[in-house]
Amino acid sequence: MKAPQSNQPHEGLAARLQRKLPALVAPLLACSLFAGAAGAQSTNQITGLSPATAAAGTSGLTVTFTLDADLPPAPPASVIPDGATIGNLTGTSVAHPSQHVVTAVFDIPASQAAGALDAEVTFGTPHGTLVYSMTAGFTVTATSSSGGDGLVATYPVVDTAQGTSYNASTAIADPGPGEAFAGQDSQYTGNQPAYTVSHDGLTVYDGVTGLTWTRSSDLNDDGRIDADDKLLQSEAVDYAGTLNAQNFGGYGDWRLPSIKELYSLMDFRGTDPNVQSEDPSGLTPFIDTDYFEIGYGDTGAGERLIDSQFATTTIYLDTVMGGQQAMFGLNLVDGRIKGYPTSGKEYYVHYCRGSTDYGVNSFVDNGDGTITDHATGLMWQQADSVTGMTWEEALACAENLELGGYRDWRLPNAKELQSIVDYSRSPGTTSSAAIDPLFSVTQITNMAGEADYPWYWSSTTHLKFDGSAASGVYVCFGRGLGSMDGGLTIIDVHGAGCQRSDPKTGAPDDYPVAGHGPQGDVQRVFNHVRCVRGGATGPLTDTDGDGLTDWYEFNYAGDTTAMDPDKDDDADGAANGEEEAAGTIPTDSGSYLCVTDCSVASGGDFELRWSSELGKTYTIQGSADLATWEDIESGIAATPPRNAVAIAIAANAPRRCYRVVVE
Repeated sequence: MKAPQSNQPHEGLAARLQRKLPALVAPLLACSLFAGAAGAQSTNQITGLSPATAAAGTSGLTVTFTLDADLPPAPPASVIPDGATIGNLTGTSVAHPSQHVVTAVFDIPASQAAGALDAEVTFGTPHGTLVYSMTAGFTVTATSSSGGDGLVATYPVVDTAQGTSYNASTAIADPGPGEAFAGQDSQYTGNQPAYTVSHDGLTVYDGVTGLTWTRSSDLNDDGRIDADDKLLQSEAVDYAGTLNAQNFGGYGDWRLPSIKELYSLMDFRGTDPNVQSEDPSGLTPFIDTDYFEIGYGDTGAGERLIDSQFATTTIYLDTVMGGQQAMFGLNLVDGRIKGYPTSGKEYYVHYCRGSTDYGVNSFVDNGDGTITDHATGLMWQQADSVTGMTWEEALACAENLELGGYRDWRLPNAKELQSIVDYSRSPGTTSSAAIDPLFSVTQITNMAGEADYPWYWSSTTHLKFDGSAASGVYVCFGRGLGSMDGGLTIIDVHGAGCQRSDPKTGAPDDYPVAGHGPQGDVQRVFNHVRCVRGGATGPLTDTDGDGLTDWYEFNYAGDTTAMDPDKDDDADGAANGEEEAAGTIPTDSGSYLCVTDCSVASGGDFELRWSSELGKTYTIQGSADLATWEDIESGIAATPPRNAVAIAIAANAPRRCYRVVVE
C-alpha cells in the first residue's frame, strides 16, 4: 500500500501570503475566535469507540462506548447512564445494552471544528458520580467547506491500494516523467483506506467514506462462507430488515449497498484466478482481508471458485444475455463489475449504513473543456480521446495533455473512472453512454453493427493468478459486449457500467473471436481515454533536490531541472515553489492562492473565502499580533474555485486576524 503524504502546513507559502495580502489582513482585526471548554476528569476508562471518527455535518450517528472491566465495576445494564458526551456534544437516546457497553446518538454540526475530542460516560450511583472517559478518543473530520456554489464534497474515492508499477506484462520500477508507462495507478496516492473493526468484531467503519459495513457474509453464522449464505437479489434487499430488527452491531439502519458504495471496498492488490481452478491457495481477493472476511465460490455445491459475486441495489436499465433483467454486482474474487441476473442466481452480501449521499455526483461545467465533480474533488476532461489506443498510449496521452491551463492531467485509476458512471443511463434506454450528458462522448459502431459508445482505459493493472500484468482495467460506458457461438452472436452480456479488463497491447485480431472468459468478453485492446486531475498526490521524487518535484518541473517546464523554486515565472507574487505547494499554475499570473473576500454574517459569524485548488487541504490560522499564529480549523478540503468557512465570534472577544495556509 502506498504511504500517506505529510499534511504539515507549507510555512514558506504562509509567510508569502502574509506579505502579499496586507489589505486583506486589516479588515479582520475586529474579529475573534470562541475558545472551547476543557474536558472533565475520569476515574475509569472508555477502552473503545465505534465508530471513532465522523465528519462534521453527520447527523443521527450511533456511537458505541466500550467500558473497561476495572474496579469500581460498571453498573449493570439496567442502570441508564446520566449522560454520554463527545467533546461538547451531548448524546441522545442513551442506552446501556450490556454492563460494559453504552450507546448514544450524536448530531455533529457542520460548524464543528475538525480534530480530536474527549469522550465521556457518567453514571449516578449511591456512592457518587462514576465517570468513564477517553482522552482525544473521537476524531471529527472536516466536511469540505462550501465553496461559492455551496457545494460540499460527499463522495471521496478510496484509493485502489495498487502500489506496484507495471509495463505491458510484468512489474517494473516506477517510471520517471516522460518515460514509457509513466503516470499509472501506483504513482498517484489517493485517499488511503481507513478501516476500523468494531469492538465486537461484527462491523467495519471506513473513515474515508463514512460508511459502516458488515464484516462477514456468513449469514447463518456457522463459521463458513459458502452457498448456504447466498441470497437472490430481492432476498438480499429484504434481509437488511432482518439485521435491523436484530439491531445488528448496535445499528438499525442497514441497507444493501449500491454498486458505487460497494465498489469503495475494491482493492486492486487482488489476483484474478484461473477460471478452471478449484484451489484458492495463493490467491489474493479484491478486498482487504485484514478487515473483511471473504468466501470463494462453493465448489462443493457445484459452484466455480470465482462465484463470489456480491449483490447491490443497482439495476441495469437495459437487459443482458438477450433479455435478462440484471443488477450490477461486484465479484470480489475475480475483480470485476458485471451485470448479473436478478432472478435464478444467488449472491453473497455485505451490508452498509451511513450517508446515502455517497456515490452521488455533483458536476459543474467549468466552461473551459473541463468538468469538476465537487462530490469527489476531481476535475475531468469534458471530451474524450475520440480514437482508441493501447494502454501504454493511453498513459502517454494523459501525461501529455494540456487543458484549462493545467498540465498535471493523468489517466484515472479504476475507482476514479467508475465514479463518473451514470447508472441511470444506457445506450438501449436513453440512447446515450452511461455518463452525465455534460460530458462529450464519441459514438462508435460496435461489433454487432449497433450505435454504441466506448470503453475507457484506467491506469490500473488487472493482475492474474500467475503474476502476469498483461491486462489493464477498463470501464464500459457503452454496452459490455460478449461474443457467443464462436463469434457468430455479439450481445450485451454485462451492461453499460461494467468494469472488466483487456490486453494492454496488440490488436483485436490477435485475440480469439470467441472472446475472454465464460461470457466471451469482447477484447478491443484499443480503448478510449478520458483524463482526470486532482484528488491524488503524484510522485514526490526531486532529482535535483531543489524542493520542486520532478513531475511538477517536467509538466510546466519540460525538464526535471528547469525550474527555479524561488523565481516567480508568471509575476503573480507567488514563487514557483509556493505555487506547487498550493497546487496553482506557475505559468498563469491569475492562478495563485489568495483570500478573495470576507464578511460578517447577521448572526455575528465571520466568513472567510479564498481561491482553492483540487486535491489541496487548508488550515485557517489566527493571530492577535501578526507574529504568533495558532490553528483555528484544519483539514479543510478544497471545493474549487473557492472555499468559505464561517468562524464563530464570541461577544467582547479580543481582536484577531486570520489567514489561510495550505497543508
